[in-house]
Amino acid sequence: MRSQEQIVGYVLLGAVVLGVALTVYNYVVPLVQKSYVRNTLSSVESKLSDFADRISKTALDFGVSTFQLDIQNSYFEIDPDLIQLRIKIPIQYYSSIVKVPVNYDEYTYCPNDTFTISYSGKLCSDRSHINITISTGSFRIIDEISNKSVDLPLGNLNNVITSDYVFDIIYNGTHLRFLPRYPTGYYRTSPPCIINALQLGGEVSYEITCRPIVNMENGQCFWIRLSPYGVSATQITTKIPVVISYRRYYDNSYNSTVCSNNLVREIYVDISISS
Repeated sequence: MRSQEQIVGYVLLGAVVLGVALTVYNYVVPLVQKSYVRNTLSSVESKLSDFADRISKTALDFGVSTFQLDIQNSYFEIDPDLIQLRIKIPIQYYSSIVKVPVNYDEYTYCPNDTFTISYSGKLCSDRSHINITISTGSFRIIDEISNKSVDLPLGNLNNVITSDYVFDIIYNGTHLRFLPRYPTGYYRTSPPCIINALQLGGEVSYEITCRPIVNMENGQCFWIRLSPYGVSATQITTKIPVVISYRRYYDNSYNSTVCSNNLVREIYVDISISS
């Protein structure tokens, strides 16, 4: 009888020990994984931020430089006006709903806004400095920061530059839809090339794009434009040299409430993976 009690006691003790072990495992392992992923992505984002800064500096210096990109076990790809790096991670770390700013602050979150004809009010759910007035055949964008306005015909428009955002605008005959592409950058206070992170399943995708930058003192605007050249995609298993080469610039006209004479200096740089 006593041996049976001992056996029962051992079984209960084993169950308790197993329960404690599983509790510790289920609690500690996710913490260890999350710490590992956080440290890994922090290193990735630091390197990508340095890379984005190098692109901006090389473009504004009208120069050529080589950046040693060392982010192992990732996929790197260069497209027109978009550089992507994808890396696999074992846990959900970032939201899979919206892009997360990495090297810049998005002061005014702006969802897509759709308005009917004869509407007057603010963009970005009343959180922006941009007012619009829609009437028959045209609409007006009024910018509270620059204290300027622009009148535009109803229709589809790309890259309308305001003090808050750069918008694409879609008109379907009854509604005008504003799609924010980038938050507008400011000279000497905002990075010209920005990084966003988005996680889809077990993979985090980083996107580097450049955006219009405005000097609010004189209204001068510039925009760094990225072009793939030569080898433009690779699986990174060791450090790779990425060549950044200034090519040319153009002064082009854009619809804008902030750029002087609606002119934007587009600075083109070629990005390639050196063999």
